[in-house]
Amino acid sequence: MSSLVLGMGIVAIVLLVAALASGLVERAPLSFPIIFLGLGFLFGNAGLGLLELDVHNPALEVVALVSLSLVLFEPEATDIPRVTPAELAAQLASPQPLIILDVRSRAHYAAEEGQIPGSVRVPPDQIIKWATDQPNERSIVTYCACPADASSARAARQLRTMGFSAKVLKGGYQAWQQQSPVVPKAQASTMAFVPTE
Repeated sequence: MSSLVLGMGIVAIVLLVAALASGLVERAPLSFPIIFLGLGFLFGNAGLGLLELDVHNPALEVVALVSLSLVLFEPEATDIPRVTPAELAAQLASPQPLIILDVRSRAHYAAEEGQIPGSVRVPPDQIIKWATDQPNERSIVTYCACPADASSARAARQLRTMGFSAKVLKGGYQAWQQQSPVVPKAQASTMAFVPTE
């Protein structure tokens, strides 16, 4: 039984690391509690038995509380201005030019067939590279498909530190899709960003 539990623990950690590395799972604070739980499982009483862990251990309770705080109160997801899908639709109809950036992870982007009309696809890890070639007088709205808009908030924060006026679409792609139509990826924008590797 112990070798089965150990094997499952190792497989779980390998799968999580692979998912994080490939972008299948967003690198958000939620990843850290999962890693801590996996390591505790692996090295604790049920796994290798290298650590003597008790569920009511004060140190574990502190780690759990800090991890939960990181997940619930992640600054990246809460301190960036947001716009609703209705507000974004109104801004798109106005004469002031606006840039909409699709910063969904590669996995989320591949899984969906559409984009918000007029949006430009920029992978999350290419935001800074994209922004260096852009004038910063136009407002930008970023969107993703993450819980709490984590990727779009991270992208908006990077843009704001570079002098752009950037906001996040509240609820991301799913919220837009519920209220307004999406277009096939090929029709989303005449602008394109092709990162050079």
